Amino acid sequence: MGGYQMKIERILIEDQMAPIGLDEKKPAFSWLLTAEEGEQNLMQSACRIVVRTGEDTVWDSGKMETGVSTGIGYEGEALQPCTKYEVKAEVWDNHGGKAEAESSFETGLMDSLYAAWEGAEWIGAPHATVCAENRGVFTIESEFRMEGGKGEAGIVFGANDFRLNDHTKNELGMEGENYIRYAVCLEDGDARLAIYRVGYAPEDTAEKPFAVTKLVNWKEKTQEILTPENADAFHKLTVEVDGNVAYAYVDGILVDAIEEHGFFGTKVSGRQLNPRGNNDVLPYPRLNEIGFYAGKGTTGYFKNLTVRNVRKPSAEIVRETPEGRLDGGKSIFADQIPVENGYFKVEDSQITADPSHHSIPMLRSCISCQKEKKLASARLYITARGIYDCRINGQEITEDLLRPGLTQYDHRMNYQTYDITGLMKPGRNGIGVALASGWWSEAQTFVVKNFNYFGDKESLLAKVVMKYEDGSREVFGTNTEDWKYFGEGPYLFSSYFAGEQYDARRAEVYETYSLPEFDDSTWEKPVVVDTVMIEEFCTMPGFGRSWPAVHEQKPEYIGEYDAPVRIVDRRTAKTRKELFPGVYLYDLEQEMAGVPRITLHEKAGTKIIIRYAEVLYPDLPEYAGKEGTMMLENYRDATSTDVYICRGGEEVFQPKFTFHGYRYIEISGVEHAPELEEVESLQYSSVTEFHGSLTSSHKLLNRFAENVSWSQKCNFINIPTDCRREMSAWAGRAIRIFSAIRRSTTAA
Repeated sequence: MGGYQMKIERILIEDQMAPIGLDEKKPAFSWLLTAEEGEQNLMQSACRIVVRTGEDTVWDSGKMETGVSTGIGYEGEALQPCTKYEVKAEVWDNHGGKAEAESSFETGLMDSLYAAWEGAEWIGAPHATVCAENRGVFTIESEFRMEGGKGEAGIVFGANDFRLNDHTKNELGMEGENYIRYAVCLEDGDARLAIYRVGYAPEDTAEKPFAVTKLVNWKEKTQEILTPENADAFHKLTVEVDGNVAYAYVDGILVDAIEEHGFFGTKVSGRQLNPRGNNDVLPYPRLNEIGFYAGKGTTGYFKNLTVRNVRKPSAEIVRETPEGRLDGGKSIFADQIPVENGYFKVEDSQITADPSHHSIPMLRSCISCQKEKKLASARLYITARGIYDCRINGQEITEDLLRPGLTQYDHRMNYQTYDITGLMKPGRNGIGVALASGWWSEAQTFVVKNFNYFGDKESLLAKVVMKYEDGSREVFGTNTEDWKYFGEGPYLFSSYFAGEQYDARRAEVYETYSLPEFDDSTWEKPVVVDTVMIEEFCTMPGFGRSWPAVHEQKPEYIGEYDAPVRIVDRRTAKTRKELFPGVYLYDLEQEMAGVPRITLHEKAGTKIIIRYAEVLYPDLPEYAGKEGTMMLENYRDATSTDVYICRGGEEVFQPKFTFHGYRYIEISGVEHAPELEEVESLQYSSVTEFHGSLTSSHKLLNRFAENVSWSQKCNFINIPTDCRREMSAWAGRAIRIFSAIRRSTTAA
């Protein structure tokens, strides 16, 4: 064989090509060898690795007689933070040939302590993002009195649920008025709590309570709470909704719950409000519209109506009073309910309104790059509790999705490093970051009580480091003085389980808020966001492991170890069917995990609802009347519904802060149904490439191999998951498949 025919195709450092932001003290080096077509019996016999920074050699492995070309650990001098290193690999083959190639890597902060962020603060929104139709875990409360100490008055929630307003949006075929009402009844010295459920199931009625219980201490069964002496006074009614069940309290005393006796013992549970069940079912009720009620002949005086999170820190997210609401604006009831002596006065009526407020947080600032100096490099170090989308001077900094990914946030925070030198210009530079819940907050698993598992507010930590050719250095970090917050952007809401809501009429602010010249004079200051220790709890008392306490210690900050999420495949819809007037079903003929990309042609203000399903109802007697429509029961607690409000003309909807698992897409609310080529699905995955493939003469075997590939793509979105609808990282499954995934794909 004349000369050498072997070639180093690429060098990988920690399984990445020319990575930056590595915090690994002893990174591992690998390389891919190739040979010209037809060459055989060619293999590595020796190698050498040289690592330099500038003119200094920090490691020279010397010639090593080995055929190993993967996972060779660094054994040189201690690596320095925020430093670029050049890597040269030399390889000899068994015929005396030689190949060489070069690459590089850059270290990150190399310090897991918060101090390495040089004064940058965790900042976030001063207000909560509340999307009432997607909030299924909450505590609603009001203080009120009934004139004369008699009558019936209380609070309402779960009203005007869009799913129950339209028979095509729920599997029970319900359509019309819907609400949940908890009312205190005082008659002839008898005090009761009447619970009404209307429009949730065929048997519901407004004339007869769903349940009635005496107003006594539920545990002791005897202590009366409302007596003739205090009947005319103000009392506090509290309802804690835990997904599909609810507990009721009067003046802080539990008055309504259920005692369940089972194989594992006795436990106390909330009263089941969902006619479908209390676990692994489509969730009802949501918060939806809330309000006040005063029965016939009753005058009720209400001090307030509040909603707060159940899980610590139990932040108040809605407060409606005659004086206004939490953010200082006027109450949602200001134009509906008269005020008398500082109280809402409600007579013979039920009044509800939507308490939704504030979009997902948008944060922005400006960074000054010195004009009189030449910029040598600029790096952005960034992480979030939640997920972020970052733009500088109007340009996205990365095509990677759902950053910074999932981790055990109270133990470690992954951060990313970006080379933004090419995005910076002399003078003012704009930076904008939007935050969504991701894996941090909102619904997390099929266990409803895990809502807001790590916290109830997203936040951002970032710093920009600029180095000039004269050796000087400047740092610009997140803080509450130089940054601004906006809560009326186009992304009204987004979460993995519930879906995304986008108002395209507000799109311009998102498109321009990272520009340096953007006018943010009306924006507010952000606030510093701290974590709160949350105790462990058990969702199934008497058996099963408890969910661990979180934030008992400060986390480590670690330069990216997770697998980035990217768009790895695309598929257009294959068929379209009109299920009901104006309701269109698109079939991809393939289970996928990701988001749609839909081209629309509608008037401004048109509200479009996009739902997803993995299967359709089969043609069986128990599903009579629903055959061929979307079956959503297997989604369990995931509503998996997107809402898009059009800006008018031709436009494209593509969610940014959520993803779904689906084969079918249902689009309703359109006048012009998108054509097949206008409905596309984008496959998200951390598996970007497969190392091999299987093709045989057997069609079914080929399809089986294809299914394996799709399963790996769908179930590895940043983390290995058990199924697309749960999005949960079950360790047992991950351990079993990790070896196979590592060998067969590019996922690290």
